[in-house]
Amino acid sequence: MLATLNTWFDKEKSESTFHIIYNKYFRNPKRSLAIFNNNGQSRRSGTISKYDAIIKAAAKKIDVDWRLIAAIVAHESKFDKDAQAWTGAAGLMQIMPE
Repeated sequence: MLATLNTWFDKEKSESTFHIIYNKYFRNPKRSLAIFNNNGQSRRSGTISKYDAIIKAAAKKIDVDWRLIAAIVAHESKFDKDAQAWTGAAGLMQIMPE
């Protein structure tokens, strides 16, 4: 995966997409909270979200670790199903209408 990312970075450095991503994650990182334990579960309830069962079922269908999907949802919407971005992205995973 690292080799693939490095190849992509080398290819994309001259494109605006690279600079958007770089600025988003490295120049202007959002503050994150350490609310999960080493097992990826909430320190308070033992779950990541009320959507755990749905995320686990979807992850199983596509053979992906469910915690990766939960991490994406946490980052994109903080588990707010009604989240709406100014760009038009919506929902738990901030999917674009297109």
